[in-house]
Amino acid sequence: MFDGKYLFDENNFLIIKSGAFFTSMTNNLSLDNTEVRKSDALSLNNDFQFSSKLDKTFFLTYGFNIANNKVRSITFKDHDQSIFSFYTQGEYSGIDKLNITFGARLDKEQTDAISSKLVVSPKLGLSYKPSNKLNLRASVGAGFRAPVIAERFSSVKFLGFLVRPDSTLRPEKSTSYEIGTNYEFKILNTPIYLDLALFQNDLIDLIDPDFPDKTKAEVQFRNITKARIRGLEINIKTFLFDFLGLETGLTAMEPRDLDLNQTLKYRSKFVWTNKLLLPLSNNLQVQADYRFKARNETIDDRLAFGIKDTEARVDVHVVDLRLIYKAQNDFNMPISFIFSCNNLLNYYYTELVGNMASTRFLNLQIDYKLN
Repeated sequence: MFDGKYLFDENNFLIIKSGAFFTSMTNNLSLDNTEVRKSDALSLNNDFQFSSKLDKTFFLTYGFNIANNKVRSITFKDHDQSIFSFYTQGEYSGIDKLNITFGARLDKEQTDAISSKLVVSPKLGLSYKPSNKLNLRASVGAGFRAPVIAERFSSVKFLGFLVRPDSTLRPEKSTSYEIGTNYEFKILNTPIYLDLALFQNDLIDLIDPDFPDKTKAEVQFRNITKARIRGLEINIKTFLFDFLGLETGLTAMEPRDLDLNQTLKYRSKFVWTNKLLLPLSNNLQVQADYRFKARNETIDDRLAFGIKDTEARVDVHVVDLRLIYKAQNDFNMPISFIFSCNNLLNYYYTELVGNMASTRFLNLQIDYKLN
């Protein structure tokens, strides 16, 4: 991963981010076994972002992104995907207490010899700050998601299901709306930051697993529906006793399948996240997270073709713990050690129907920052 910044002058600069991510997955079954899995994937991502302050009231950000994905796989066969993007965004602050953001993104997606897709996604945002502690905002914007290679080309037999490819998959398109506010205040000399937002996401050509033949245990990713997700987000941050950081966030939503007029499959209506930050010294910090996710109300009943106990779904309660040590002050070295225990309580739940989530997992991460 490379992350660099180049200053042309006091009003113009360039940020370059470049990275590569390689994964290799295999099992020990023979090549003639229908359950054999072998896949190597390489993702390259390069982003060039320019920023220019044209005058004291107008700031312009623009750039381009090139993403390349290469897969060599028994499961997906061999495929190459490229996504080219150009984006621009302007920020105007020439009106008292009002900030206007507007821009657009142009994406072109090409997978193998399949016809390329060209999508324009505009956006507009308004932010009004009547006081130093209160901010009001509203935004509307379009979005785009290209099908990943696994969705287009999976051809495997798994848990009694035959997964079929669909090279005709179209990108998902969405339009998002949001109004919100954030406010800073104190209770008994304790600072509190409150953020509240109402949102709506309209999705077209949503990609989901489906059963093309309702009498067979065959699954295919398809553009199956129009959907709408409406909801409310509340986030609160505070510091108790001037050192103990607490964060809590609740998302309540109503995901609807507009074609079937029912709750959207495989979605939760409530997500609640909490974080505690306890500094033990200048270099040592303890972090604890608790995540709640409500049980998926609706799934495809036809999954019972090959999966037992499809109704054995539960609410998710997961606790993660991290110990972070920064060696900068003690040893004058830009190194951080992060010891984490994910799913501390070893809570059993399914991420997908019939697929258990990870149990308790210990991890040591070492971060070194290059000057």
